[in-house]
Amino acid sequence: MTDLHRQLALLYEVQQLDVKAIGIHRHTQSVPQEIKKLETELEDFCQRVEAKEIEIQESEQKQRSISGELELLTEQRNKLTMQMRSVKTNKEYEALDKEIEFLDQKEMGFEDTILELLERVDQLNEELKEATVELERQQTEQLNRKKEYAAERTELTKNMRSMGQQRKEICQHLDHKILSQYENWVKRRQDTFLAPMRDGACGHCQMKLPP
Repeated sequence: MTDLHRQLALLYEVQQLDVKAIGIHRHTQSVPQEIKKLETELEDFCQRVEAKEIEIQESEQKQRSISGELELLTEQRNKLTMQMRSVKTNKEYEALDKEIEFLDQKEMGFEDTILELLERVDQLNEELKEATVELERQQTEQLNRKKEYAAERTELTKNMRSMGQQRKEICQHLDHKILSQYENWVKRRQDTFLAPMRDGACGHCQMKLPP
């Protein structure tokens, strides 16, 4: 192997280390974004869970309010019923009867509303139960992912140091001019500087080369 071939072989090793380092760097940059995405999704899910809790509270509060009005209607009907016993004319009796009928219709509307609210609260409680389980799962998943990332980052940092040391040792045997040309090319083009020959073609772009 000529000295130039030896230099190119060493430079190719440097390039391979740099390619790996760039890949590791890109990966370490993308993982925090993935974690941020998980956090955003978890935050959105928490907001949906809170919305269900608020709706349950509002429905129960509305139910209590209507129940209170229903009790007042019952008292009014009882009073009107008592008054019917002491009326002396048919006109007075019919007037009281109409009032009682009106109260009965209003009471039926309140009872229907309370029933709907009860059914809605039951549905929301069931959804909330399922959502709480899912929330716990997502929280556990996020925690595990963060732990995995921390461990992965530690290992990748260790690998980067090792590759950096390898690169430094190889560069000691490289011609400064060749190394400078390589680094300027990579900095300017952000592309491969060297590529091996494979079956008469460039190993990078696959272009066939003449003998």
